[in-house]
Amino acid sequence: MPKLWQNSGWKQERNVSYKENKTSPVFNDAILDTNPELFFHLQQQRLIELIRNEKIEEALEFAQEELAPRGEENQSFLEELERTVSLLVFKDVSNCPLRELLDISQRLKTANDVNAAILTSQSHETIDNIILVVLC
Repeated sequence: MPKLWQNSGWKQERNVSYKENKTSPVFNDAILDTNPELFFHLQQQRLIELIRNEKIEEALEFAQEELAPRGEENQSFLEELERTVSLLVFKDVSNCPLRELLDISQRLKTANDVNAAILTSQSHETIDNIILVVLC
C-alpha cells in the first residue's frame, strides 16, 4: 500500500471507507472539493467494492444517490458509471468482460490518484507559505 495512502488515513481494503481520521495532517478535504474527477473515482471504487462484496441493494442505492447525479453533470462520469454498474449483470464477476474493474490494479490506480492529489496539494501549500514569508 502506498505510504501516503496509509498516512492519510485512507484504506485500500475490500471495504473501502473514505477517511477514518478527518483530522489527518496529510489529507485536506479541499482536495476532493477542487477535484471532482478524483472524488468520482473514489466513489466509483466504493461502488466496485460493494459489488465485489455482493452487497447488491446497497450498491444500487449508492449508485443512484451518489454517482448518478455526477453522471448527469459529466458525460465521461456517466460512461464510467454505466460500465461499473454493468458488473451487476454478471453472476460470476471474476469471469466477466469487465473484470479489470475488480483487479488490484484498479485500487492501486485510485490510490495513486489520491497520492498525486495529496502531493500536489502539499506543494501548493508549501509555495503559498514561501510566498507569505517572502512578502512579510
